[in-house]
Amino acid sequence: MKALRSCLVCLASCCETHLKPHLTASRLKRHRLTDPVENLEGRMCTIHDKPLELFCKTDQTCVCMLCLVLDHKSHKVILLKEQLEERKKSDLGRRETKIHPMIQETRLKIEELKRLAKLSKEAAEREMADDAQVFTALIQFLERVY
Repeated sequence: MKALRSCLVCLASCCETHLKPHLTASRLKRHRLTDPVENLEGRMCTIHDKPLELFCKTDQTCVCMLCLVLDHKSHKVILLKEQLEERKKSDLGRRETKIHPMIQETRLKIEELKRLAKLSKEAAEREMADDAQVFTALIQFLERVY
C-alpha cells in the first residue's frame, strides 16, 4: 500500500493502517512524522542519529540540531526547507536563463516559416492565375478552331 507518512524515529514509511498507532499511542505520538520518503536513513545524521533538519551554508551540508550546537555554532545555518526553496528558485532562474534564448530562436524560426509560407502562397496564387489565363486562352483557341 502507498505510504502516507514516514517516521524519522522508527525509520519506516507507513500506510494508513500502520500509521494509526503513531496517531493513537501516546508513546508513538511523540515520533516525528514527515511526508513519505524513500531513503529515510539518508535523512538521518550519521553521527548523532537525529533528523537532518538544517542546512549549514558555511560548510554546504545538512546538519541535525546536535551538529548545530556542537560543531556549527558560529556558522550560518537555515532550515533545510528554506535551502530547498532557495535551490529551487536558483535552478529555476538558471533554467529560465538557458531557455529564454531558445524561445527567442524558436520565435524567429516561426516568423521565418510564416514569411516563407506567405511567399509560397503568393507564388502558388500567381501560378494558378497564370494557369487560368493559359487555360482560358486554350479554350478560346479551341472554340475558334471548332
